[in-house]
Amino acid sequence: MTGVKKAFNLTGVVLHTGLGRAPLADEVVAAMVAASRAAEVEVDVPTGGRGERQDAVRGRCERLFGLPGCAFNNNAAATLLTLAATAAGREVVVGVSRLVAIGGSFAMPAVMRQSGCTLREVGSVNRTTVSDYAEAIGENTGALFSAHRSNFRLEGRFTEPSLAELVELAHSRGLPFVYDQGSGLVREVPWAPGADDVTSALRAGADLVCFSGDKVFGGPQAGIVVGRADLIEGCARHPLARAARLDKVTLAGLAATLDIYLEGREAELPAHRLLSATGDELLKRAEALLPEIERIGDGRWGVRVEETVGRAGSGALPLVDFPSAALALTSNVAGCRELAGELRARGIFGRVEGERLLLDLRALLPEEEEGFQAAVSAAASEF
Repeated sequence: MTGVKKAFNLTGVVLHTGLGRAPLADEVVAAMVAASRAAEVEVDVPTGGRGERQDAVRGRCERLFGLPGCAFNNNAAATLLTLAATAAGREVVVGVSRLVAIGGSFAMPAVMRQSGCTLREVGSVNRTTVSDYAEAIGENTGALFSAHRSNFRLEGRFTEPSLAELVELAHSRGLPFVYDQGSGLVREVPWAPGADDVTSALRAGADLVCFSGDKVFGGPQAGIVVGRADLIEGCARHPLARAARLDKVTLAGLAATLDIYLEGREAELPAHRLLSATGDELLKRAEALLPEIERIGDGRWGVRVEETVGRAGSGALPLVDFPSAALALTSNVAGCRELAGELRARGIFGRVEGERLLLDLRALLPEEEEGFQAAVSAAASEF
């Protein structure tokens, strides 16, 4: 019987969608467990009357970003809600190179249609100017929009307006500028130099910025929207908001994650620990694990350490290569894919390259190593 069970992520992809994206901090898990029974979800504690579900997010976002926020069940819902609340029945101007498509059926043109907006494409893939946007603005324009290139990169000669230029244009025409930041990187970090972040987008003047809670942000699945108070209120009170609202357990986890940021402890988040680990650190861990994995194999496989490149995953930080290290297994009993299958049956997910199964340490926390070795041992007994 299949189900949601413990897995060991040795794919080298930290925010692996198939493996649940961001691992959660222990205190976040504890908050979610505590909220799984009776919890203060929509109650005003001083009066005992009805409260607002979004209060747990609104105030924390205001303290973190200087602007209020609200949250929905994922970033697709957040994007849909922001467009529906700001520009339903009107045109939304978007550069062609920013019409992203990720996650199966999630494509920006389809989201535009479902939100009740009319897409107005401007520019070309390799050249889009402020004038292209300006010429597309008319009486029926509701907003200017852009989305982070979550799962691809453009290289070579191409030009496009900066975020600040688009914001200036939108505001000069009395229009809001909405930005789908995607990854949830809150601010600049040394391990992702030059990466797009939420704080920079807000400082550039974006009226609404939406992003995922379970990617680089490092929390549970959610779509978070931060920005202008009147527009946030419009999103929170939109008729679709109830259909996309967070359940109490996720809400508790998101609030606990925001508290970690407010205390300046985001480096402690498991996702940030995994992403910030250096290649040398991972190489040393792989070398320390090698003798035990070789012993467990008992001739069933050969194993050596290889330097690799990891990824953030889930469309986040596509321009960043993360130096990593892996245990490279070659099967002496059956094919490499058969070996990979046996390990998957024990919850160990690596990646096959040629005739090698790479067990990449980029996405495995140090405290998971003991359990990983036990799972390898259990798989070896049946291989």
